[in-house]
Amino acid sequence: MSDPPPIKYASPLPSIDPRDDAQVRTLSICHYVWGGLVTAISSMFVIHIVIGVMMASGFFARLQSPGQPPPPPPWAGWIVAGVGGCAVICGWAVGVLTIFSGRAMANKRRRVFSLVMAGINCASFPLGTLLGVFTFIVLLRPSVKTAYELAAPPPQ
Repeated sequence: MSDPPPIKYASPLPSIDPRDDAQVRTLSICHYVWGGLVTAISSMFVIHIVIGVMMASGFFARLQSPGQPPPPPPWAGWIVAGVGGCAVICGWAVGVLTIFSGRAMANKRRRVFSLVMAGINCASFPLGTLLGVFTFIVLLRPSVKTAYELAAPPPQ
């Protein structure tokens, strides 16, 4: 009796370079750190919200002594508070999404999302640009793409 023909789908899995795995893990940690920094630094804009609300409520007008120029109008305070609020919300959103991208890289999931976040982080010169460029370099390698595909759950 002869041996049965080999099964086509039983070929060995392509080997994954351990250096790629280590670099993706390092990028994941860098995304955690950068996301935390972006979130913390954007929190400083909360002071703009506080000062803007104080300007709009007339707090500085009550502290003013006679003979000084008039305080700014209330609408100027609302503009300061609005710009500060937008900066806080945008910064927190980018920071949290960068942390989520790091988590996705640690699990080898959502590769395209991590590439999009790398592009957004490139706008933060110089550290965000370095992180974004290195993320592009690593995640666009064919071997890393294969590793992500192998780690993906089977379709339902």
